[in-house]
This record gives sequence, C-alpha cells and structure tokens, in this order.
Amino acid sequence: MRPFIIRARLEKQSGQTVTQGIWRGVVTQADGYPVMEQWLEALEPLRPAYGGDHVAAVQAAKPVLAGDYCTFGTIGGRLELPDAILLPLGLAQLPLLPTIESLHEQVPGFDVDVPLRVNVPEDFGPEGRGIGICSLTLPVTRTPRMVAGMPFTDDIIRCQLRPIDPDDYGGRLDSGQLAELQAIFPEGVCDFDRAAAEDVERSLAWPSIGGTELRTPFELKWRVARSESAS
Repeated sequence: MRPFIIRARLEKQSGQTVTQGIWRGVVTQADGYPVMEQWLEALEPLRPAYGGDHVAAVQAAKPVLAGDYCTFGTIGGRLELPDAILLPLGLAQLPLLPTIESLHEQVPGFDVDVPLRVNVPEDFGPEGRGIGICSLTLPVTRTPRMVAGMPFTDDIIRCQLRPIDPDDYGGRLDSGQLAELQAIFPEGVCDFDRAAAEDVERSLAWPSIGGTELRTPFELKWRVARSESAS
C-alpha cells in the first residue's frame, strides 16, 4: 500500500508519477540496487543547476527496468505469506515451485538454465487498481481512515471536524446507533473534503544538507502534511 500512497502524493503535488517505479509479485523481488545505480549514473550528467527542473532530469535518466513490473516465479520461486499463516506450520517460507537443484537430482539429463523470476511490465493504475495479474491477485488495501473517506494520499494528520450526517451512512444506522455514534464523537467526525487542521500555505524553511558547499535553507516547493508550529 505504501508505494501507492507515495504515488498518489506525487500525482497530487507534481502531476506525474514517472519518477517512481513499483515492483510487485508473489515471489521475492530481485535486487533493485543495480537498477537504482544505473538510474543515478544516468542522472549525474543531466543534473540541472540549483533551482532547475530536477523532475525532468530524473524522468529523462530513468532506465526501462525502473518502471512498473509484475514478477512471476518460475523454478525456485518462493511464495511470501504472512507469519500468521507460516509460523503455525513451522515454516519461514513456503516453496512455490521446485528448485533447479531438486530438478537436477530428480530428472535425469535435466540441464536447463531457467530464470528464477520473470518481470512483466504492468500498468498498476491509480491506487493500484489496474487490470493486470498483480493488480487483480494482489489488491491494494486501505487503512481504516481511508475507508472512512481520507484521500489515498494519506496526508491528513489531524482532520477538521463536521457534524455527523445520517445521510453519510445510507440509512444503514437506526436512531439508536446514530445516538451511540454521536456519543462516541460528540465534536463531530472528520471532514476529509477540507484541508488538515491548521494547514498553512507555505512550509517552514527546510535545511539543505549534503555536498561540499552548504546552501542557504529554502522553502519546500511541495507539501505533504504540515501545520503551524507550536507557540
């Protein structure tokens, strides 16, 4: 879910998601560091001057393998399951398919170099609601606050409140249940159509760190979630 929250924030603040790539699948993912290294090396000669369009540079340097991929296991892949399922079985991992070594032992003359995984490009769509295999078999979940109406950007730390409206519940609550809800939330419920409580137009100055030359602190161009500093 978290990678898709970051994607929603990118879309909201910059209108693009090309600067992110998501790899999903039921087998252990390949090491992403070589791809990241390739991306960073390609970015270095394209890096703009201070104040330039860094987003465009990152997009231009992005390698093909840094896109969205759905990973399928072939031989030797392993299915990752929650501990609640594996631990009662006394397992750390559940084998999905036989390993190459076991096939060499069990099948006379077997001498085929088979990759452990196959990466297939897939458009995961907004909030992970694509139509590919990973999107259909690995649905992206929601937090309780998202189910209650918070945007998928998950960027409201403390919400503004509004009175309880019975129409929000589509007639599913009777008078007793509405009274109980009112007792639980006497000040109202979150109004996710409004900005976060104490949201401000500009962020506080953010220090720039790194490099051989210290730069003057600058304001954040994009915001995620912020509020006025405590007095």
